[in-house]
Amino acid sequence: MTIAESATPKKATAGDVLDTLERSYSPKKDWPSGLFMREVGAPDGKRRADALWLPAAVSGAVGTGIIGHEVKVSRADVVVELSDPSKAWSWQRYCTQWWLVIPDAKLIDGLELPVSWGVKVAPTRVNGRTFTVLRDAPILEPEDLCPALARISTKLAFERVKKDAAVAKAERMQAYAEGRLERAEQDAARQGQATLNPLTPFIEAVDAEITRLREQNPSRNPLWSIRHIDASDVAQALLDLHQTRALTTDISHVANGKLRQLELLLGDLRDSAVLRDASRVLGELSEKESRAA
Repeated sequence: MTIAESATPKKATAGDVLDTLERSYSPKKDWPSGLFMREVGAPDGKRRADALWLPAAVSGAVGTGIIGHEVKVSRADVVVELSDPSKAWSWQRYCTQWWLVIPDAKLIDGLELPVSWGVKVAPTRVNGRTFTVLRDAPILEPEDLCPALARISTKLAFERVKKDAAVAKAERMQAYAEGRLERAEQDAARQGQATLNPLTPFIEAVDAEITRLREQNPSRNPLWSIRHIDASDVAQALLDLHQTRALTTDISHVANGKLRQLELLLGDLRDSAVLRDASRVLGELSEKESRAA
């Protein structure tokens, strides 16, 4: 058959067509009208359907049951599919309708299609969702649906496991990021406190030293007898000790100066006594010389 040329872009991918197909079935994501599934393996494991649609409709109505889709985006792929139409039977046997979905009507121009297939062409408008039906899909009589529904249930369970794993991974990554952010905030807070409080480096150093001493000799370390050691108090004591040492140094300098002054004074006193003794001896010698004369 000859089909008029479509204006749909020729380079559309299978993913593009599937996205459009899903929008056509479920235009409102917050209120789905059925279940749209991609890449579902057949119960016999030989083939897979590009897409299945399970509408949430009254059983027995037109368009209910399982609606299967085969997506082709090149004429070569269509020709390969038509070379063995039984390939589609792995899923078509369980479907109430079977559609060939293409992006351009020219892909099937001149080709003979199975009478059990319908044909849809993707919309030309960007983000559109209304397909052009070139040939309506007849209503089929599906076989026992138990194998198909079991395969669909397995697919849904697997997708749920993948989703749960992805959510768990995202939660772990979020917890890790939040932990890093909390540690960064704590580090920033400590750095800010260290800038505001000059005792902070002392407090951290004392705390580390206390930990080291406790672990050095746990059986005999007297620090174990202290139930609580306030690092802030210890750091304050160290600062007081430093100030006391500075004061002691100043006092020592003053004391040394006073001692030097005392030594000089004693020296002066000693020198004065020697002069008095010398004067006395000279006086006695002068008296003796007078008597001898």
